[in-house]
Amino acid sequence: MTLKEKSVLDDDTYDTPVIVPIVESEPWEELIDITKSVEEEEKHLVKPAGIGGAILGFICGGPILAALLGFGSAYAVRKKNGTGNAARALGELTISVQEKTSQIEEKNHFLGRTTSTINKFCDDKDEKSVAFKTKAFVVSRWLAASKYTKENQLIERGVEGTGKGIEYIGSSITKLRHRDNSTTDQKDATFVSTDEVQETRSEDCEYSKEK
Repeated sequence: MTLKEKSVLDDDTYDTPVIVPIVESEPWEELIDITKSVEEEEKHLVKPAGIGGAILGFICGGPILAALLGFGSAYAVRKKNGTGNAARALGELTISVQEKTSQIEEKNHFLGRTTSTINKFCDDKDEKSVAFKTKAFVVSRWLAASKYTKENQLIERGVEGTGKGIEYIGSSITKLRHRDNSTTDQKDATFVSTDEVQETRSEDCEYSKEK
């Protein structure tokens, strides 16, 4: 007769312990919605306003001014003042320009021809030419930068941060102007001493007695 060894785990009275690893997952970061404070019928103007501001800024002052005007214009669409009106008008202008550009592209295919020309120039079956390597590097870097920008919400952060920064600077300048005006008003005020007031009263009394 063969004896069968019975372990503790074979006994129904014992439960096999199960170790479940606890993995601490990173908390999901709240998505930033730059159109949250914008009215529903004006939400479509946020992105075009940012694009238009970036183009104007780049033409006038380079990439730094492009970022400031682009983010600032996208943020200003939500404001109900002169700045907001200008930003919304810029967004509408950008939309009209994009529509005309797309119509021209459909007729003449400038972008398609340029793309095909670049592809033919960079095409290399052996993948060893400088043009091919340059194109592959640029495309890979662009895709990586786009992915990083999207995952970290860099554009949304830029819009909110730049807009709030501009508001803070504007409010600080307004406060300084009010302080300067109040200081100027105090300096322009005329002070009369009590002695001068008493002398004036006595002169008036003497003048009335002589009458």
